[in-house]
Amino acid sequence: MSVRRIVDKEFVSRPEIQPEIEDNDIEDTVPLARTSSYRRLRRAMREPLSEMLGSSILVIMGDGSVAQALLSNNRMGNEMTINLCFGVGLSMGYLVAISGGAAGHLNPAITLTSCIFRDFPWRKLPSYVLAQMIGCAIGAACILGLYGNATTAYDGGQRQVDGALATANIYATYPVDFLDFPSRLIQELFGTLVLVLFVNAIASQSSAPIASPAELALIRALVLGLSLFGIGTSLGWQTGYALNPARDFGPRFVSYVAGYGPKVFTTAGYYFWIPIAMPCLGAIIGQIVFDFIVYDGESNNLVTNPNIFVNSTRRIWWRLAQGFNGI
Repeated sequence: MSVRRIVDKEFVSRPEIQPEIEDNDIEDTVPLARTSSYRRLRRAMREPLSEMLGSSILVIMGDGSVAQALLSNNRMGNEMTINLCFGVGLSMGYLVAISGGAAGHLNPAITLTSCIFRDFPWRKLPSYVLAQMIGCAIGAACILGLYGNATTAYDGGQRQVDGALATANIYATYPVDFLDFPSRLIQELFGTLVLVLFVNAIASQSSAPIASPAELALIRALVLGLSLFGIGTSLGWQTGYALNPARDFGPRFVSYVAGYGPKVFTTAGYYFWIPIAMPCLGAIIGQIVFDFIVYDGESNNLVTNPNIFVNSTRRIWWRLAQGFNGI
């Protein structure tokens, strides 16, 4: 009976975990068989669900450390443990996500720049962003349930966004009072820019012959966590270093539903949109800086090869002209 290898390359999105298959490698021990509807559905959903689970772990570890420190009056944690746990959350969330075949971005800003500069499929952008938002919201909901009694003991059941007994900052980020509007923008933009530089530096080492793919994934996860820990320790105080639209908006929405009310969106001059917009802009600027100074790969990169941008613009204008001519 003729047999062949069955591999869904579209499912495995990371090169280091994608199996190597030669063109003449057609013999295997797995007979060609019909895949059940359940297995096809699970295969289709596994990548975004893995991204969602990784994002939830990031928030569980990070927001959980904030809750433990705040609600214990810093007896069971402090700023250092919070920064450390966000780093650990990123490392563990990344490992969980890539184990399921996802890219492990855990951040819509990273996914967006990957689509623009690294040929990550645009058709995956909506599912990744949705998975990251839902995952972060699930993580916040878990912390809300786990620390519900402790929060009530702390604030007497009056959920507050600001004031001496405020607990909304367990879930979302809020700026310090003295920080003016331009500084709020720059803080989140610059923090994400630095994060993207680190992420690219780590990713560019993927071909270094220092370890097996599994060991390399562990090393990358560890360094990613250390990078976030360093950013939080050096740049995190004034705005809470969201650096991630999903990490901030998902938990913020959960806190709104949980009883903190619309003030989570209106406080600090409607600050809520800054951790959504500025990380995306900062990620794009950081990617351009890295590609212009450091990166020297992929001829289809619009920074290393500006003709790509020119040709893409020409195609867009040509299609628009064709559309107008057909009217």
